[in-house]
Amino acid sequence: MPVRVQQKGKRVGRRVKRPGRFRRRSVEPAREEPGREPWDAFGVVLNAILERTLPRHKTDFAMLEQHWLDVVGYDVASHTRPGAVRGNTLTVFVASSVWMQELQTRGTAAAILTAVRALLPGTPIERVRWRSDPGG
Repeated sequence: MPVRVQQKGKRVGRRVKRPGRFRRRSVEPAREEPGREPWDAFGVVLNAILERTLPRHKTDFAMLEQHWLDVVGYDVASHTRPGAVRGNTLTVFVASSVWMQELQTRGTAAAILTAVRALLPGTPIERVRWRSDPGG
């Protein structure tokens, strides 16, 4: 917005207020090995920090949520989601009672345990518990 500038009662001219100017700094791309993204190194550091600060079951659960589709397959993943890990039990939320009964009779719990142990070696999960999904 233009501002009038006056000197000793005389109108001299108009001056426009401008927001402060910032110098842009050029950022050089990280010099890394070809084929490696700069975020790969960040992920390694972040995982190291999380492993030291979070309890193992929380990092296991985060990995399980991220790879749930790979663990159970598309058909089961479209009707289930991991609920929680408490002690040695994984709670799986199921969309409906019909699907819960189907998964129990199909013996999906053993297949899930095998896939979870392959994904997370050394995990304490030994049991799968089915629950109706409170969010859906």
